[in-house]
Amino acid sequence: MTNLIAVMGSSGTGKSTSLRNLNPKETCIINVSKKPLPFRNAKAYTEGIKEGGNMTFADNPNQVIQILKYVGTKFKNIIIDDAGYLMGFDVMRRSNEKGYEKWTELAAAMFNVIDTARNLDNVNVIFTFHTEKGEDGLMKIKTAGKLLDNAIYIDGLFTFVLVAKADFDITTNEVKYKFVTRNDGYATAKSPMDCLEPEMDNDLQLVLDKIVEYYN
Repeated sequence: MTNLIAVMGSSGTGKSTSLRNLNPKETCIINVSKKPLPFRNAKAYTEGIKEGGNMTFADNPNQVIQILKYVGTKFKNIIIDDAGYLMGFDVMRRSNEKGYEKWTELAAAMFNVIDTARNLDNVNVIFTFHTEKGEDGLMKIKTAGKLLDNAIYIDGLFTFVLVAKADFDITTNEVKYKFVTRNDGYATAKSPMDCLEPEMDNDLQLVLDKIVEYYN
């Protein structure tokens, strides 16, 4: 079974940092925005997946689809970090185009990436996204606009939607990074009943361990 997981949050809430405890030998990162990984063992991720590496850079949906098909049988965990930029970069590349058809094609491109991921066999595919406020007032996955939302509601394609948040603890003078795993009236977080605690550390390896325990 493939687990399709979305991690969403505003900048600085620990989305990419939540990857820190994943086993690099089992994990491939598709780095969309080409940013350095923000944790100590980032050097464990090296470029060149066809040469034995475990990280690659791609910002085009068609590229990502081909990479997913290639690495889907080679890694246990596949991360598409900053996946929202697949939409954002596409919008900028096609900024001179007019008409509704462009937005339908943009939606189809993002759907095809997610559809390819969910049709892989026995892997964990994790997408990280930024957030925005939806028309119902809830924080949701940020897309390229309302026309795109009307064509495809991305949040609904994932079994797990985790919301990353950072809270300042005045007693320890430290920032606590957490995942919210259920809709709390603030964001569209979700997970299967009794699988994850409503709030937990932002550690994706811990999340994956809980998912394995739940389904087994």
